[in-house]
Amino acid sequence: MNRNLYIISVGIGDFDLISVKGLNLLNKMDILIGYPQLMIYSNNKPFYGVKTVEELKSFLFDNLDKMIGLLVSGDAGFFSFAKRVYNELGDHIMEVVPAVSTFQYALSKIFETYEDLSFYSVHADNDMEGLKRLVDRKDKIFLILKDKSQLFEVYNIFNMGDYIIRFFGDLNTDNEIITDSIDEIIEKNSKKIAIYWRKNGQNSFLRGRSR
Repeated sequence: MNRNLYIISVGIGDFDLISVKGLNLLNKMDILIGYPQLMIYSNNKPFYGVKTVEELKSFLFDNLDKMIGLLVSGDAGFFSFAKRVYNELGDHIMEVVPAVSTFQYALSKIFETYEDLSFYSVHADNDMEGLKRLVDRKDKIFLILKDKSQLFEVYNIFNMGDYIIRFFGDLNTDNEIITDSIDEIIEKNSKKIAIYWRKNGQNSFLRGRSR
């Protein structure tokens, strides 16, 4: 089997959050591919936008003699496009390079650790039932929303008992906001939203900054 596919995590918004290994490997690739918005990392190398595993397969099989770098945002191991690639093209992967994920960046801003944290992503209506069950069982949750239309439904699930909550909007961009106010996250018109929620905790993380 020809292993010529390299998955390179590029962090959450700028070159500072890519590992040195990731940058070095990126520069060695013959071709780079990924979601079109990741073209900013191409560094003048040939870049082809792909949005599905099917598009990736077609491109890969047409270029088996090339070193191909698949760029993924955040970290390959955290709610990433890489998961589908592992399942369907694992035999073609030569290496996976990690980088800073959304949750690592977010929790560093509020001075929280994540060794006892549960992670969840809401991408469909039935995911809300799963989130309700998670809230019943777990004390700390980090949640990624598909879009802001889900914000109120998620907040209603979290809004029970004694809890602490932080909203993250458009992290590592000029529009970044970190706040405990749902009104502020709405006013900021954030496109990408994540939430940190904790039961019955001390609000040590409020040392982190809001802006």
